[in-house]
Amino acid sequence: MNKIKLVLITFVMLLVSNCAVTSSVNMPSTYEKGGQKVTASKTHTNFLALVPSSNNGSLIEELAAKCPTGKVKNVTTSFSVRSLVIVALETITATGECDE
Repeated sequence: MNKIKLVLITFVMLLVSNCAVTSSVNMPSTYEKGGQKVTASKTHTNFLALVPSSNNGSLIEELAAKCPTGKVKNVTTSFSVRSLVIVALETITATGECDE
């Protein structure tokens, strides 16, 4: 019975200790004053880091669709990952300003 408890405690400690949050942010190289601020995000569950997120270009299309003119500028992207042993929860967020 003690061996089972030890294995269970070890597994739980391993699970908890592998939680992490990392983030990277990409800023525009030039910044021009824009209009309304718009945001779009996409979340993806990645098992064993084998299935990368796809179709991330649709975030820019989502931003543009939220603007009256259909144009967006000053786009900033943020990528964050929360890792849990064999599963990673990835979130990509794009923020921009409507071009007036």
